[in-house]
Amino acid sequence: MLKLKKLFAAALSICLSAASVITPVYAAAGDTFAVNGRTVKVGDYFQMGTYYGKPILWRCVDYDENGALILSDKIICLKAFDASGDNMSGSHGRGKLNTMFSSKVCYREFYGSCYWGDSNIRDWLNSEASAGSVVWSCGNPPDSEHCLNNANPYDQEAGFLTNFTSAERSAIKTVTQKLLLEGDEYSETFDPNYHKYNSNITNVMQNYDTAYSETATDRMFLIGIKQLYAVYTNLGGYYKAYPTTEAVNNSTLIDSDDLAPDKTWNYWLRDPNGKPEWDNSSSPRYVSFKPSVAGGVNFADSADVGTYGVRPAFYLDQTKAKLTSGSGSESDPFIINGASFVYGDADGDGKVTASDATLVLQKTLTGNIVLPLKNKTGDWLKYVDVDNDTNITASDASYILQKALKENFKLPL
Repeated sequence: MLKLKKLFAAALSICLSAASVITPVYAAAGDTFAVNGRTVKVGDYFQMGTYYGKPILWRCVDYDENGALILSDKIICLKAFDASGDNMSGSHGRGKLNTMFSSKVCYREFYGSCYWGDSNIRDWLNSEASAGSVVWSCGNPPDSEHCLNNANPYDQEAGFLTNFTSAERSAIKTVTQKLLLEGDEYSETFDPNYHKYNSNITNVMQNYDTAYSETATDRMFLIGIKQLYAVYTNLGGYYKAYPTTEAVNNSTLIDSDDLAPDKTWNYWLRDPNGKPEWDNSSSPRYVSFKPSVAGGVNFADSADVGTYGVRPAFYLDQTKAKLTSGSGSESDPFIINGASFVYGDADGDGKVTASDATLVLQKTLTGNIVLPLKNKTGDWLKYVDVDNDTNITASDASYILQKALKENFKLPL
């Protein structure tokens, strides 16, 4: 049973609007819930999908009204939130006018849009399209010409959801969430109810409940400030993130010793900046890697910056998710909707037959046979070492053959 804990933030005095007391309800690290008969807790690790050819590690960071919130353990890639571009049919046509130019053009034409609703990163995260076929709803693709300094374009990349099997995708819940709005989405002038910017992690929730917003329905998404605050509340400094080795090696135009797998790095949030004095509508928020800023910190920058990280998140569909193996630790994460293996089934076809016994015997005699199962799972040994002596021997082959010949024969394991 999930034990919910109420965390009451202090009332904040906010100019131009009445002070509001935020009283969000969060789970705490260690609180439990059930997935397919397994007990899982906030703080547990999961593995599902791949990116750059490597499995993606995830972590349950909260349990809220939508269920179990699953966040990628690390920054998996560097990408622009939204590219620049002069197709003004979407949010690029609604931004603040850029006063540096004589003609009435919007900041978003030159720096991209901070509006999650038709952002490039949202389109990519929720797409199953093949390479070069992702539909960019704002009409401005994230190509090299429109990502700042040509960094990390992804207009020709397949949609992110292509990195998951159909079974894995079924474990991703479709949810509708609150989306904060930057002032220009609802008014030419800032209203007292715009969301107030605060860079300190302890104060990011100020006037969140009353700020202007709409909803967005997604499968994959970037976390917003409410979810960021939940990560901070439940898991402390885990809201800061490190890039994977693959994210570092596949990035372009980074001239910084700070970009390394053992150092924290910037990553995007889905909410806008909420800072009207900046006089633009092109700046989504991001979590900064800068250790010198107290509180950790939630800044904003131009959407077309292609050198900030992507740390995707989703809600787990507990009715469709099956944990096929793992214990939930970082070194032994729960495998979500992975292939189910049968002890003794060396070729991974779901049955124990004489073919499996033959493969195991060949492995025993030659030592260099690559068992088919080894290509399917990282813990393949335990599925063919049926006598559990940590070696593959003729004994295992004999037991497997007996199992193949007599269905009710019980393997020692």
